[in-house]
Amino acid sequence: MKYKLVIADDEPLVLVGLQSMLDWDSFGITVAGVARNGVQLMELIEAVSPDIVITDIRMPVKSGLEVMRECSRRFGRLPLFVVLTSHEEYGYVKEAISYQAVNFLVKIELTRDTLAESINRSISILRDLEKHDSGPTEDPVGHEPFLEKFFVRLLNGLVETREQYLQQKQDLGLDIAPRACCAAYFEIRGIDTGKMGKDKFASLYSSTIGMARETISQYYPCVAVSLDPRHFAVLLYAEGGGVEGSFPRIKEALVHAVALVRNYFAVELTCSAGCAVDDLYRIHESFTVARRIHSLGSSPDSVTVFDPGVILDTPAFDMGKYREKLSVAFRELDFEGLAFVLDEICGNLELAKAGHACAMDVACGILFMAISLLPEGEEIISSIFESERDGYRCIYEYKTEAECRSWIHRLRDGLVAALQGRKQDYRERIVTKVQRYIDANLGRKLTLGEVSSVFGFSQNYLSSLFSRYGGCSFVEYTTGAKIRAAKTLMAGEVLKINEIADRLGFESAFYFSKVFKKVEGVSPRDFMRKAGKHVP
Repeated sequence: MKYKLVIADDEPLVLVGLQSMLDWDSFGITVAGVARNGVQLMELIEAVSPDIVITDIRMPVKSGLEVMRECSRRFGRLPLFVVLTSHEEYGYVKEAISYQAVNFLVKIELTRDTLAESINRSISILRDLEKHDSGPTEDPVGHEPFLEKFFVRLLNGLVETREQYLQQKQDLGLDIAPRACCAAYFEIRGIDTGKMGKDKFASLYSSTIGMARETISQYYPCVAVSLDPRHFAVLLYAEGGGVEGSFPRIKEALVHAVALVRNYFAVELTCSAGCAVDDLYRIHESFTVARRIHSLGSSPDSVTVFDPGVILDTPAFDMGKYREKLSVAFRELDFEGLAFVLDEICGNLELAKAGHACAMDVACGILFMAISLLPEGEEIISSIFESERDGYRCIYEYKTEAECRSWIHRLRDGLVAALQGRKQDYRERIVTKVQRYIDANLGRKLTLGEVSSVFGFSQNYLSSLFSRYGGCSFVEYTTGAKIRAAKTLMAGEVLKINEIADRLGFESAFYFSKVFKKVEGVSPRDFMRKAGKHVP
């Protein structure tokens, strides 16, 4: 018996590509149907009961995630889902999200091999379920890894515009709209990672975050976010009332979490909670205050909560004005700009006589920005400090401001050396990924501004990369890809000129014909006639 597959995507070319990318018969799979939006997909699932669904995460009318949630609630373990997205912002995620997801695939990186790997994994799970027909099995992965990158950027104020925030929130299926929220900042203390070992510490770190999250969730809805191997954050929010006047209850929740972690795992936590904000997009304001409070020292019970009646002293050093510069340098692998910013930070730390606590906070902030924003960031940083017993975690053992500045200088030198060696290869890979993104989104009107935003670059930077490493300009590549797709459509089903123009995101049939003739030397109608095709 063959397994049944349903494919859903709002882009016709993607649907065609997925149907032809693999020899489905060789996998023992039959394509039972295709859908262009979430409502059609849900109807198809109800009608044919597929074993596997390949779906875009974002579609008109109803999103892929909404369909997955409904299927999980109504049908349990099946169907299995392979999830697609077009957004490079989440290209570092190679694991699937929850709700029966087997894998998460970025369209611009999609190949026969990656798709085949996901299908083989799906078949393996299906066969295992057939052998053990005793109820649902554990999901291959959880939801948190998929969300973490978004929340790390949000906490650090690196989601540049509200429009980007809303779009990413929609793509992730986040339907929370808190009326008030605040961030709590946690630090793990007193653990010798050298003696414990990397794997054991990673397990303890994960268990600590899990228990803190579960405990706090008894008081408020919350999200936990890992930052670096010694720090994590918890976002508390309220959808009905608010947390503005609830700081005693927030402290109760945090004290409870710290106590349980200490009792169960013998792990000492300190934490601080920042001010309340009325918009999740502004959570970085609360997080900044939480870290500021934490750097000043905690109360005897290891928990300090923002007090609206206490005015915090102006910090000796303001890291905020460097975050955007660091973000751009990391994203664009600008090692000269990165070295300049890190030198400026260290110089101003020394001039301000900021002290150990402030310098440690700055170093940790740079660390988790590097891990979050650099491709293979943790691997690069680990190699820089490989001679240290605790690796880059040696920063947590330093006791003076000078030692922290020395650590930042060492990080600077190592990153500059690493990025110099990787820069050209990385830039070529960026152009390749942009080209794949364009190829996967030919049904839309693609602009340099939109694509730059998706990849987190400035328009000028992406344009220069394209011209240097792509062999042509962004506009030339996009136009060429659309015309090649148009010729493919002309060779297939019988379509009107305006239908082809519409499918490929042209603003009108007239403009499409003008562009086509400029590239091919003949009009679309003449091209189709020469190919022996009927022109409707």
